Amino acid sequence: MLELGDELASGLGLRVDRARLALTVLGIGLCGVAVASAGPVPFVALTAPQIAARLTRSPGVSVAAAGVVGAALLSAAHLASNQFFAVLAWVGDRVPWLAVVDDSQRNSQLPVGVTTAVLGGLYLAWVLFNRRGEGRR
Repeated sequence: MLELGDELASGLGLRVDRARLALTVLGIGLCGVAVASAGPVPFVALTAPQIAARLTRSPGVSVAAAGVVGAALLSAAHLASNQFFAVLAWVGDRVPWLAVVDDSQRNSQLPVGVTTAVLGGLYLAWVLFNRRGEGRR
């Protein structure tokens, strides 16, 4: 009913704000269940089609574009996760009071799943924040 517009949906007896909140909570919960069961690396699959649609500016998302964007995102997350501790160690060497990586962690790597979950979650939150109120006419 929400696709019909807010006025018509509320005229049909739907509490629009309550339904929108319930659908948002349901979407976030289902996303959390998917990430918890499959791990954070497949979280790229939730963000890649969104980014591909914005880059191609087409009404639909092509599978090829989403695959290329997903591969690029995972490669960038892997590169970032490999370099994260090295950058923290470099900063700690230069500014001792900012040292958060000790010598035992100097050659450690951050798991790529942590990077994809953080960056994907931030992007998904940004998309949801920017799209709030789009359904209202």
